Amino acid sequence: MLALLAGPAFAEPVAPASLAGAAESSTMIGVALPLPGKAALPRREDPVVLAVTGAVLAGDGFGAEVAGELRLVESFGIGLGARATNLGASPFLRMTPLGLAVNHWSWIAYADLGLVEGDWAFGGAMIVPVGKNKYLRLSVTGQDGSTVGGIGLEADVW
Repeated sequence: MLALLAGPAFAEPVAPASLAGAAESSTMIGVALPLPGKAALPRREDPVVLAVTGAVLAGDGFGAEVAGELRLVESFGIGLGARATNLGASPFLRMTPLGLAVNHWSWIAYADLGLVEGDWAFGGAMIVPVGKNKYLRLSVTGQDGSTVGGIGLEADVW
């Protein structure tokens, strides 16, 4: 019964061919070990991923931002987010038209279009891998003469 449940993981005991005088058998005594496999690749190996970002902002304004962005080959993307600082809060459309990725380290340039007031913010970020699907994000964003730096985490969720 146990052999039926375990399947091929346990082999039937068979006397060695040299002792039993029987023909060679491919069945061996013992427990089958799993074959060494390849670890799953980071999601950024896929052509398109959904990256979610959360960051703390400091500089001319203090606050936080969250964003979700569909990224194509780690370097180009489009998404939605929200930023809240002591200078104000607004949702935005993020467009990433320019980027360079080397071994999952990325340098990107982005433009955020405010969806309420229609104002633009331009910035850049360096994205450094810190885990399988997690990244440290260091960014600088300029808007209407003010500059804000950010530090946060980015994760690939799809």
